[in-house]
Amino acid sequence: MNFQDELAVWLASGFGLELAIFGAGSLDAVIGERCRALGLPERATYPARWQRDARERMAFLERLLVGETWFFREWAAFALLGEWLDRHRRRFTAATPLRILALPCASGEEAWSLAAVTHEAGLRSSHVSIEAMDVSPSALQQATRGIYPQRQLRSQPLSRWEHLLHPETDATLRVDDDLRDRVRFIEANAMDSEFLLARPPFHIIFCRNMMIYMSGEARNRVCATLGQCLASDGLLFLGHAEQAPAGSGLTRKDAHGAFAWCRRGELPAGDLQAAARKPRALPGVMTRRRITPMAAPRPAINQARVNPAPVQLAPSVACERSGIDLEALHHLADQGRYAEALTALETPAATQSLDPDVHNLAGVLLGALDRKAEAMARWRRALYLDPAHSASLLHLALSLEDHGDREGAARLRGRLVQNTREARS
Repeated sequence: MNFQDELAVWLASGFGLELAIFGAGSLDAVIGERCRALGLPERATYPARWQRDARERMAFLERLLVGETWFFREWAAFALLGEWLDRHRRRFTAATPLRILALPCASGEEAWSLAAVTHEAGLRSSHVSIEAMDVSPSALQQATRGIYPQRQLRSQPLSRWEHLLHPETDATLRVDDDLRDRVRFIEANAMDSEFLLARPPFHIIFCRNMMIYMSGEARNRVCATLGQCLASDGLLFLGHAEQAPAGSGLTRKDAHGAFAWCRRGELPAGDLQAAARKPRALPGVMTRRRITPMAAPRPAINQARVNPAPVQLAPSVACERSGIDLEALHHLADQGRYAEALTALETPAATQSLDPDVHNLAGVLLGALDRKAEAMARWRRALYLDPAHSASLLHLALSLEDHGDREGAARLRGRLVQNTREARS
């Protein structure tokens, strides 16, 4: 078995990830970075290092999965959560707290954002339990520190949140101690169904933009697990380019821009545990260990309900072309020189670009070269950056239809129609 095949088996069996989705350019860039970090003189020596060093395997995975995140990303989801809390918050107590799962939590901005929304809803810290999980030890360590560059609060005004995200003199933000009391960071794998189903049900689950990198089988498995983990009246938030598969028992909630799902029916009390299957131990699944949050004094809680002023969501991220001449690449594509054009879009700068047009064009070229899985991944990446990116919505819908996912394609087409109507109004 060659190194790439070994990588594919390890990613699929342990984490449900599909190597082809990342693309040859991303894989090559990650190996190059790891060789430089390790001081390896030749790339040919890297496979042996990866095979014998478990820490290097995890470092490789962390770099492969690196993503862009920030506080209150995609505000519509947090606004819907606030509305849900308005209706339900009075039922939560220290004995029966609000339970929230953030998976994967990455470097922690989403988990702290969830904590901030519960604070603004008037919930005491003792009435909230947020479990933030990820497979990356280094990401969890960063999350536990709770200190971030101020640019990580890019879609909301600093003045709105500075009582919870304190600006420091070195242009960083420090998470307030009250938020720290609400969050626990846990090293865990989304594919470990047994571990997740052994926990009490969650009222709110955020699992956004993880399944775009997974195989269809892994996505179905994770969605089924999360559906069983969800309380009967709870909400599951997925990413813009993700959806619950048919037969998962989940239905889309009618909330524009939030991409929330709820359970179609209710399981009787206690049935969550009975519904849990006992999967075989997965090779490569990381041993879980809890990371203790920083100790912090519990401040006095203001009993008054806080009613924040509505905040308009600014553009999530500025387009960054990274010096890529898209017009020239379109010209190459028009001449049928697909592979030549794609070369410029598989560089590290292009695969990490924050411009959805870059990923959309890459998807078109990959599709023309019959690299379907990679094409879909780039279109999902474009929608991750811009949920209303019309070309990517259309291309991904067509691709889903080709794969027999008519329900998923119909949802994307519905979003495209809605976006068109809004643009005309």
